Amino acid sequence: MANCGIHLTAYNSILSLPGETVHEIATDLGHDFIYASTSANTYQLPSEIPENLAFTPAIVPGTITQLVSSAAACILDRQDHWLTVHFSTDTTDRASTYLQLAGLLTHAEVFLGDAIILKSSNAFHTHLIDITHLLKANNTFAICFRAIEPILSQKHPRAQFPTRLINQRNLRFIRTPPLGYMPGFASEAKLVGAFRPIKLIKQQQFVVHTAHVSTRLNSANRGSIAIDIKLHCLAKIPIDGYLLVIDEDTDSQVFKCPVDFQLVDGLLNCVIDCEIPNIKAYWPHTHGAPKRYLCKLQLQYNDMQDDIQLGRYGFRTISLLNAESFALQINHAPLFLRGACWTPMNPQSLQTTPTQLRQRLSLLKQAGINMLRLPGNMPYECDEFYEICDEIGILVMQDFAFANFDYPENNAEFVASVQSEAIMFLAKHGNRACLTVLAGNSEVVQQAAMMGIGLDKIHNSIFDGVLKKICAQYAPNVPYVNSSPNSNNVPFHVGNGTSHYYGVGGYKRSFEDARLFKGKFIAECLAFSHVPENSSLYQFFDNEFIPTHHPRWKEGVPRDNGAGWDFADISDFYLEKLFNVHVANLRAVEPQRYLDYCRNTSCEVVERTMNILRADSAHGRAALVWFLHDLKQGAGWGYIDSLGEPKSAFYGLARASQPSAILFVDEGLEGLAVYLAHDGEGVLDCQLEIALMTADGHTIEQQIKPCQLAPRSLQRVSVDDFLGRFVDSSYAYRFGARSFVACVAKLTDSLGEVICQRVYVDTVLTQTVINDVVINATCECQLSGDYQLTLSANRPVFFAVIELHNAQMSDNYVHIMPGYNVQIKVRSSEVPFGRVRAFNVTHSTAIGQYNQPTAHDNYAT
Repeated sequence: MANCGIHLTAYNSILSLPGETVHEIATDLGHDFIYASTSANTYQLPSEIPENLAFTPAIVPGTITQLVSSAAACILDRQDHWLTVHFSTDTTDRASTYLQLAGLLTHAEVFLGDAIILKSSNAFHTHLIDITHLLKANNTFAICFRAIEPILSQKHPRAQFPTRLINQRNLRFIRTPPLGYMPGFASEAKLVGAFRPIKLIKQQQFVVHTAHVSTRLNSANRGSIAIDIKLHCLAKIPIDGYLLVIDEDTDSQVFKCPVDFQLVDGLLNCVIDCEIPNIKAYWPHTHGAPKRYLCKLQLQYNDMQDDIQLGRYGFRTISLLNAESFALQINHAPLFLRGACWTPMNPQSLQTTPTQLRQRLSLLKQAGINMLRLPGNMPYECDEFYEICDEIGILVMQDFAFANFDYPENNAEFVASVQSEAIMFLAKHGNRACLTVLAGNSEVVQQAAMMGIGLDKIHNSIFDGVLKKICAQYAPNVPYVNSSPNSNNVPFHVGNGTSHYYGVGGYKRSFEDARLFKGKFIAECLAFSHVPENSSLYQFFDNEFIPTHHPRWKEGVPRDNGAGWDFADISDFYLEKLFNVHVANLRAVEPQRYLDYCRNTSCEVVERTMNILRADSAHGRAALVWFLHDLKQGAGWGYIDSLGEPKSAFYGLARASQPSAILFVDEGLEGLAVYLAHDGEGVLDCQLEIALMTADGHTIEQQIKPCQLAPRSLQRVSVDDFLGRFVDSSYAYRFGARSFVACVAKLTDSLGEVICQRVYVDTVLTQTVINDVVINATCECQLSGDYQLTLSANRPVFFAVIELHNAQMSDNYVHIMPGYNVQIKVRSSEVPFGRVRAFNVTHSTAIGQYNQPTAHDNYAT
């Protein structure tokens, strides 16, 4: 039997070899996979399965979970599941043939015919099996996914500390995603299946034994590259070769150097460590170009030449301004890194096509997001995810897939499996320029400390030793932290290290707490029960209005298991603070209006808090919201709902994240401040306009002044100072009645084009509903093929919501002030149509050919 010791890291790298052919065995490519479920351990071999056992079509890559009902999915861990397929192959060639299985959930036995060729017990392992001598012209391939409930019921040593996040304590001994065992915020559907690609790989010239490539930026225009590759030669050996570095933008060669090959113990060794001149740095997309270079080895033979494609690499350096605070610098520049914790787009299949991934990541790029964290309670993503992030300039913080448990550091077999898992991941992705931070786990050290374990006993050698050492070897230029959060004292204190900041959020602190908070790397923050749009609620609940206290609604609201509150209570707390209303009465009397309040609250709290955090980021900072995609239908933590529609909070995050942005911060007795953030590489010559607006739309104060923003800079402007007199801009002194309702700030370039425009308003003042408002909405097609939606109004309009059919918008939940048009980019395959409605306006305004209201326009009725 072939075993998991046959892993060759070649197929965990991004090398492309001469003489290599890859054939994926997948449903989409015409392979007819079928599956059948049986009681645990009923059959040991494929030949034992009776012919009359009912098999059902399956999807590979994919999961059995996605094929069954919700009720059946919750008990999949109690059964065995047999997955089979027939395939043909050419056995007349001289190629060595390998079967690659990139991810099996979870305890699996793999058969070719009746011969068992693999036993796997780690869902995060990639297996490479030499099947050259087992292949026939026609083959039957089977995988048995064994029931893990009997394995989970086995007795194990008692843990030092418990967790309520995951409801199966013995899952700490099994390397599989905990999705399905986290009822507080995810479905209880158990994940089973071949969720990563299955491939037949034929090699005629080489098999890679090990491959490691790392790059680094040494100075402004000089980089270095280190290569260490060991090859099994199946044919003739090259006599010499060259390393080529190519600028793909210009298709020009920027570097070439000779390579020496050494044959040692039957392996062809290639070791290179050299400096490359005239290299452009790799930057996140917000701060520059994510420049990458194609690297390849050119092999010379007596009668020919061949290439080994090493992949595309960026040159950058990551440093810590202060190791204690964990303030990151990229290429020696302090940056504000902002984004979200990534969760699977399709949590039951774990499948996303490259096109879907690119569309979603492009949406995040448009929103100004420049970092994503993959938390330890989620699976590693597919290879395409990391490749696209690398290409478009979105940085990645990667937790290894461990969360909250006391993992068995003294179990040698478990630790060996973890070592292989980490090496496999880093062999593929440790050399990517987008990989910015590695964390040993999510909340393991926090969990131990919160359960009262002494601070001298909360550490685990898997994270403090094993993974740290592997990261130093395979990703030497990427900072590693043993756990997130962690600090140099109590691990969940937020003043230094990596922090999970829920002051504004679960701990119900004011915005002032965010201003006092000085943590520099916030790996999680701003978790609320974010209410989806009416169009999504319409689909979730089959056009039936479900009150927010109904069990069906509450099923989608996240909660900490065991707590006497949920995150809708947290949202309600801030709703009352922002709008000075009584939530219980509002919810009972005006349920649809209550949902609008909830959406506005999410948007406002996220934007205000992110503004505060970014305003204090001159020396570098990171803030990542929890989390991106809802894992089930409803008002979850997700900034994007389970149907893929952005929620109101997403737009608040996007406004605070733009590369050139205006950030309003209420600084109390210091007045209202405008922070001008400019992430770009060049100087920005512009004009700043600030105006104060009355409730009827008149401008009572206005100033326009030239300003110059330095590259990658942050500049503070006092509204009172800018206007030239004390106007009580934050209404902190309260010497009389408020003279204005809104403050507008607009930044324009030298040609008069709007760079950014923002409105600050006390949310209490947004509630008065008026009917004599005229909102104009025009939509024009641009040369790019996108559309520009322009909104204007004769009176102040607050929280204007644009509802368009089958379209993607750059902004929403906007304030419209007279004389200050709002321009929104719209991406649609057709001429956009829909409507604009607003929080303080009685009627809606049509956009395009919008006539008949749909059911979800009046969800509550």
